[in-house]
Amino acid sequence: MPDSLTIRQLVNPTPEELEATAQVAVAAFYGDECTRISLGGDWNLNPAEQRAIINAQQIGGENWVACDGDKIIALAGWYGPGRAFLDSPDQVEAGWNDFAAQMPSRLHDWWMNECLPQYDATVDVALGKGVKKNIWHLQLLATHPDYQKCGIGEALVKHKERLIALAGDCSLMCLESEKLETTKLYQKWGWEVRGEHHFDTLWGEFGLWVQTKVPVA
Repeated sequence: MPDSLTIRQLVNPTPEELEATAQVAVAAFYGDECTRISLGGDWNLNPAEQRAIINAQQIGGENWVACDGDKIIALAGWYGPGRAFLDSPDQVEAGWNDFAAQMPSRLHDWWMNECLPQYDATVDVALGKGVKKNIWHLQLLATHPDYQKCGIGEALVKHKERLIALAGDCSLMCLESEKLETTKLYQKWGWEVRGEHHFDTLWGEFGLWVQTKVPVA
């Protein structure tokens, strides 16, 4: 882990900061099987997808970044109680519409008619209907490949976890992971698997693991 590592929330970020954050996610998820499937196999769509997620988090949730000096090298996107990914028009307009406009029709149909409904249903079965939106939710965690396996992702997650615990207004956190390797990593950090689902798509297969954790200061 870099000696100069700092963690901060992006508050009123510049367009350049948001783009730098999105590019970390672009690099982090390049080659990832679930991401490839979500793009319909077209890696040219990766920047649009990551911008859609990062920008939506900035509007409806929180973006936390880890920096090596002034360089953004990792990010964690969270939604607090009462908010969720793409739950408002301004989130959708901040990048999702651009991503959707670039999708081939069969990819768009899969997202809207299969992926998102099955994803939400899996979470509702695992946690109870509506529970996810009433607790803190880790939407995205990404570390630039040059800085992976150094404990930076864990530091980012636990930084926010401590703040949630100290606030004392939320007794549970949740997340979803799409790789068994990542799921096991979260388990090492104290997260518990509550449910899972298997996706079989035109572009390949991936899993979904729903996990929760009681926040600890």
